[in-house]
Amino acid sequence: MHTHSTPGALVRELSRLFVRSQRAQSSCVDGASNVQCHVLTELLRIDGLTQQALVERLSLDKAWISRAVDALVSDGVVAKRPHEDDKRSVKLSLTALGRLRAEKLENTLNAHAAQVFEHIAVDQHAQIHDALAVLVSALTQAAQAALSNTAGDSAAEIKAACHIDTLVFENASMLDVPAIEALLVQANLSIVGVRRHIAHFRLGKLGGKIVAVGGLEIYGEQALLRSIAVDTEQRNKGYGKQIVRDVCHSAQLAGIRDVYLKTVSASAFFDGLGFEVQAFEQIPKSVKKSSQFRGACPASATVMHLTLPASVH
Repeated sequence: MHTHSTPGALVRELSRLFVRSQRAQSSCVDGASNVQCHVLTELLRIDGLTQQALVERLSLDKAWISRAVDALVSDGVVAKRPHEDDKRSVKLSLTALGRLRAEKLENTLNAHAAQVFEHIAVDQHAQIHDALAVLVSALTQAAQAALSNTAGDSAAEIKAACHIDTLVFENASMLDVPAIEALLVQANLSIVGVRRHIAHFRLGKLGGKIVAVGGLEIYGEQALLRSIAVDTEQRNKGYGKQIVRDVCHSAQLAGIRDVYLKTVSASAFFDGLGFEVQAFEQIPKSVKKSSQFRGACPASATVMHLTLPASVH
C-alpha cells in the first residue's frame, strides 16, 4: 500500500478521497450535475456572484460554468439581474426554489462529511477538529496570497467579488462570554440569558479571532435563534449568513424542527435565509417563555419562523 509520508502528500490524498466521496453524494441530490451543485452551494454562501467570479472561485472551465448556469436558470432555481457597476455582466442569485434545493444539498453534504467522524475514536474528535481548523486557515491564507499575485487591475476586483474568507466555526464556552457580550453590546443586542444558554452558542472565527456569534435557546423540538452579531469591522462580507446557517445546522443535528426569532430591523436579512413572518399566536408557549419574548426584545419586533429538514444521520 502506498504511504503518504509528507504533510503535502497527506493533504492531497485527503482532498482526493473526500472530493470523490462528496461528488458521488452530490450527484444523487435532485438529479443535478456536479458543476450545478458547485454553483448552487457557492451562491448559497455568497449571493450576487457574477459568472466570472464563479469561474475564479470554482477553478472550473468557463464553458462548464456557463452551461450549468443556463440549466439552473432554465429550471427556475437561479435568476439573473443587472450588475450595478458593469453593464456587460449580470449577477446570479438563488430563487426561493433554488435556495431550498441548495440548502437541501448543503445539509446532505454536511451530514455526509460528519459521517467520517464515525470512523474516528471519540476521544480524538477534538484533536481532529483543531487540526482541520488550522488547515482551513492555512488554505485560506494561501488562496488570498494567490489572489494578491494576480496580474493587472482585475486582482482587486476578483478578490472583492469572491470574498474567499470562510469562517471557522466552533462551540462557545463560558470563557468566551466576555467576547460574546462585547459583540452583542456593539450590535445593540441584549446580553440577557447568554450565560444560561452558552452551551448552545456558536462562534465564527477568522484567523483565530471571534468575528461572529449566534446562539439558540432550546425548548424541546423548538428553538429560539438569538444573538446573531458580526464585528463591525467585518460586516458586509457574508459572515452574518454564515453564522446563521451554522447555528441552524447545529439545531438540525440536535433534532430541532422549528426555529423562531424576533428582530427589530433585520427581517429582510432573515427572509433571504428562508425565514417567514409568523403571527404571535402561532408561537409555541415554550418559546414565549424565553427572555426575548418576555421583554429583552421589543414587543414591536417582527417574529419569524423556519422549519428545518429532518437531520440525516
